[in-house]
Amino acid sequence: MRQSSIIGVILVVLTVTASGNSAPPPQASPKEVIVKYWKFETAGGRLTTDGWENASAFFVKLGRPPLERRISVIAGGYAVSDVVINGNSADVMIQILPQGQIDSKLKFTPSAAEKGAVACHLILSGTYWSTDAGAEAPVERTGPPEWRIDGSGEIIWLEPIAAVRYVTDMKRKSNDPIVTKNADQTLSELAKLH
Repeated sequence: MRQSSIIGVILVVLTVTASGNSAPPPQASPKEVIVKYWKFETAGGRLTTDGWENASAFFVKLGRPPLERRISVIAGGYAVSDVVINGNSADVMIQILPQGQIDSKLKFTPSAAEKGAVACHLILSGTYWSTDAGAEAPVERTGPPEWRIDGSGEIIWLEPIAAVRYVTDMKRKSNDPIVTKNADQTLSELAKLH
């Protein structure tokens, strides 16, 4: 009886040890990561300092927000293509309907293209950098392997309703008459996109 108990304990230890040696699979697939990120992004997720810091969870290395934002407005509908995975990297295309761009003076320039695509390259890695409040540079972190976007995230993609909130907020904060005039015209253009 004692010998069978010892054998049982050894089998349990071997099972736990063997299962602990393999890396856990990523929490989400590349497509799931992009779908979640795109919902966050187009709703205006990266327009605030806190939102930008939260977005670092989607990127290998996002970095600090740019001094001048590059805003691209897209129609509400989009489609995420099938993923092409090659080892620890993946490519995903997001099919979009571009509407225009908003510059740092809140001037809206309509898009010439009716359709477009955003290419996202992801890497499966346990190493990433996050931006912490008050830190001068991103901090390197390690954790379980996850799919993360490999890119700068320099363009902020917004659906029209998020763009309206952004322009309204920036207009309220500005004392520049040119910015105020551009904001009024941009809000008029964005109202047509709803």
